[in-house]
Amino acid sequence: MVDIPIVLDSSSEKPIYVQLYEALRRAISDGQLKAGETFPSTRDLSRKLGVSRHTVLKATELLVGHGYLESNNQTLRVIRSEDHQAQFQSEPRPVAALPPDAVSRFARRVVEQPAPNLSAELNYGASPFEELPVDQWRKILLKHLRDGFNPIEFEVVGDRLGYMPLREAIAAYLNRFRSLRCHPENVVIFAGPSSALDFVTRMMVDPGDTVILENPGFQVARRAFSAAGASIAPADVDAEGVVVEKLYDIAQEPKLIYVTPAHQDPTGAVLSMERRKALVEWSKRTGGFIVEDGFDSEYWYKMRPLPAIQGVDDNDCVVYLSSFWRALFPVSRVAFAIFPERWMPVVRELKSLLEREVPVLEQKVIADFLLEGYMERHLRKSHRLYAHRRQEMIIALTKQFGSRVSMAKESSGMNLLIELNLDNSEEEILDAARQSNLPLVSTREYYIVNPLPRQFLIPFAHIDETQILPITKAFATALLPQTV
Repeated sequence: MVDIPIVLDSSSEKPIYVQLYEALRRAISDGQLKAGETFPSTRDLSRKLGVSRHTVLKATELLVGHGYLESNNQTLRVIRSEDHQAQFQSEPRPVAALPPDAVSRFARRVVEQPAPNLSAELNYGASPFEELPVDQWRKILLKHLRDGFNPIEFEVVGDRLGYMPLREAIAAYLNRFRSLRCHPENVVIFAGPSSALDFVTRMMVDPGDTVILENPGFQVARRAFSAAGASIAPADVDAEGVVVEKLYDIAQEPKLIYVTPAHQDPTGAVLSMERRKALVEWSKRTGGFIVEDGFDSEYWYKMRPLPAIQGVDDNDCVVYLSSFWRALFPVSRVAFAIFPERWMPVVRELKSLLEREVPVLEQKVIADFLLEGYMERHLRKSHRLYAHRRQEMIIALTKQFGSRVSMAKESSGMNLLIELNLDNSEEEILDAARQSNLPLVSTREYYIVNPLPRQFLIPFAHIDETQILPITKAFATALLPQTV
């Protein structure tokens, strides 16, 4: 492969993997990469460019999907040359401007708050590809394909709330492992986490309603509630999660609060038991509802898992959202929600309008994956691996940076929050991370107000433990040459 200059801009709003995809696509279209030429391995390209392998994987997936590369026995080959590309091109047509009133106020609010840069460095919050239980998933999938299709189970108009055996399996799983109090009839299946969040937003929020969000917090939730016309009120977060006593200082009457108590995004803080109970009491006093996102509930390290807020709610004020995204994406995106019984008549009718069907085959596979114990075994195995990698990352960073780094050592999840007490700018730190092949993401976009400088996330679960020390050493060397 010829040496192609590729420039990646970390300050751009465009994700690094998209920049890489576009640069490689141009190289193929311009003939710098010839049809039939073997493409370098993702590992080699990652090392050469100083970006994570996951970033390269996302870029090459786009190239394969758009017909520029083909994959054969784990080898990538260029299949579209300049001449080949020419037959797909046509004369550009002028595009008329869209009239301002052509789209709804909802659509305009969405456009006014662009999509957050969900970095490929974090693999979109999912597990490392190589740790996915693909063999077990394939085994169950093939079993259902061999057994044939039952027309009753696969009819287009089924139970709008989801495949009942899956709802039963999820209820049993949640009661056992997350201390929720739920019945299968209150479990609702969605195609993905975004669908579930959109459903809850449409069901609960009118324009002008006050919605309290953690600061910092999940950007996608902020965008969803803002698009619904909500007035966003930020809530402070500390080492124990959202600071409940400060919620009473919010002047506006709240419609709801959206929280991530099992793994506060992005800090990883776990909401203490005292505050979980205090949040339910806040709901009773103010009338505000609680939307509890069980995001990243699977991986706890320094403490025993705490009951979900829904499990201690005695006022039917909690809507619980979750998915198996962390454990199974991209094998499965299915999400689910638990609603109080009094909400169910509304939920059923709204579900029939907004998302009547979720692929039944995928639901059947997940149900068996849970019932046959594959999920529990996968989580136990991955928990041991991630706990080890997390500890190795903490040790390595402490060794290299000493008092210059602070970490959320009591956090949960697959990312480690760090703050660097350095004179370097964020851009210089991110550049050093790329040069060292350390996946690193700024938390700036997570903040509604008052972002903290030089605060970052490291997706430690994605770094092989044998590479943690050399990578962190190279990172420190790039920032602190005197330590070499």
